[in-house]
Amino acid sequence: MKRTNLLLPVLMAIFVFNVKAQIVYTDIVPDGQPAGIDFNQDNTNEFDITTQNKLGDYIEYFAYGADNNIHAVGSFNGGTGDSWDVPSFVAQGFVIDASNNWEGQGDAYPNGDFSAAGNNPTIIANTDQYMAVKFNLGGANVYYGWVRVNIDAIGNVTYKDYAYNATPNTPINAGDMGSVSVTSITVQGQGGVSTITTAGGTLQMVATVLPTNATNNTVTWSVTNGTGSATISATGLLTATGDGTVTVTATANDGSNVTGSTVITISNQNSNVPVTSITVQGQGGVSTITTAGGTLQMVATVLPTNATDNSVTWSVANVTGSATIDANGLLTAVGDGIVTVIAVANDGTSVTGSTDVTISNQTTGINEESTKQAIIYPNPTTDFINISSSKGISEILVRDLSGRLIKSMKVFEMKNAKID
Repeated sequence: MKRTNLLLPVLMAIFVFNVKAQIVYTDIVPDGQPAGIDFNQDNTNEFDITTQNKLGDYIEYFAYGADNNIHAVGSFNGGTGDSWDVPSFVAQGFVIDASNNWEGQGDAYPNGDFSAAGNNPTIIANTDQYMAVKFNLGGANVYYGWVRVNIDAIGNVTYKDYAYNATPNTPINAGDMGSVSVTSITVQGQGGVSTITTAGGTLQMVATVLPTNATNNTVTWSVTNGTGSATISATGLLTATGDGTVTVTATANDGSNVTGSTVITISNQNSNVPVTSITVQGQGGVSTITTAGGTLQMVATVLPTNATDNSVTWSVANVTGSATIDANGLLTAVGDGIVTVIAVANDGTSVTGSTDVTISNQTTGINEESTKQAIIYPNPTTDFINISSSKGISEILVRDLSGRLIKSMKVFEMKNAKID
């Protein structure tokens, strides 16, 4: 039997809803007392909500057919011949289906006898709980859903959100929202700060994602240099590198492509950005030369990428092998073994980077030399060489590629000599 209502002004509500797969979710913004629950957003309530004694304390569903019901602990008779349902509040995850205790009296008081929350034994005051409901949408099919509420100690009811399974005659778990997409992102510096005023200073960026119950509320950070420059980490830590403005952007990771951004002003940065590290390697990661007289282009990776002067000076140190290197970093093999290639920053920091290159298959012959003074032949040779000179030769010194003396001969002003 319907209880007489006194209709009082109710809180205006804006609804944000999400449809994903079979779950249709609606967020009540702001939380409070809406005029009713419209599960499928067709402007027809499945349950009306009014205030009789406490805020939002009366739910009516007389006009919507016998299938519109609330899972209840039972009905309550106020002693005047009137009776109404008393909802059985459930926890998140409770399975809402045909097996629940559906009363069907046509109206309900969430707080029991409408005087205080304590008159419904399933209420935990000031705690989010769920009403399990079922209803039809104008046809023969039954749908199951939930309504999340919070009831204070004196029985005022705050309505927060609701959802239903759009597949007919199919259960839903209390609190199941399906997949809730991000609708907006607000970006700001921590504490509302929008400047970096110290050289190389940092600012932690904060992204506020709505709705708060978005299924995936993570973001990807990026920074776009304007008149200034900066870098940003995966966690949103912005590091200043140059004076001016930059735009910091957070992009939702849920596929919605929602973004939020803000402008940060940077000042007092050092216009000279020093080199901090150099990494040296052969082009394409190559670390060997295996052909006689072969070359390898060396590459120096200088950090930071915005270093004021990122040029380097190349050199090579012979270890067990030998090679030469030009100003552009082109290494040319001379003798088998290992050489160390070094790049030194030209910005005055003396930062260096180096790597070893292994050289093999170089010739062991003697470079044929023809000058006004001497001719050396044959080249290459296996066991002897001839030396012919237009001038007298007094001494012959033979050294290997590393400069080590192998043999010496006194030849007493001879113009022709043979060395075995």
